Amino acid sequence: MSSDDEESGDGRMIAWPLERLARVMRAREHEDGLNPAQREALRYLARANRFSSTPGALTRYLGATKGTISQTVMALERKGYIAKAPRDARKAVRLSLTEKGRAALAT
Repeated sequence: MSSDDEESGDGRMIAWPLERLARVMRAREHEDGLNPAQREALRYLARANRFSSTPGALTRYLGATKGTISQTVMALERKGYIAKAPRDARKAVRLSLTEKGRAALAT
């Protein structure tokens, strides 16, 4: 066996468990009926202060489009993970985690 064969064999021996671990982690991201973007939105909202708990701030943080965030927020609200509340006299909305949202992050 040449040294090139040994190196590629070692690489495969290392890569396989890492790939398996990545698959397991991706599968866990879909637990509770949440997709990875929804789970990341919950994580953000758990840390956000009252000024940054808006759909616009969430859009900037996740680097997604307004439409994607709108769909994410609607899905999380429909599933009972977040609640919307008026932020002030304007049309601005404040997002907050519900008990169910906090529980999802605790697992």
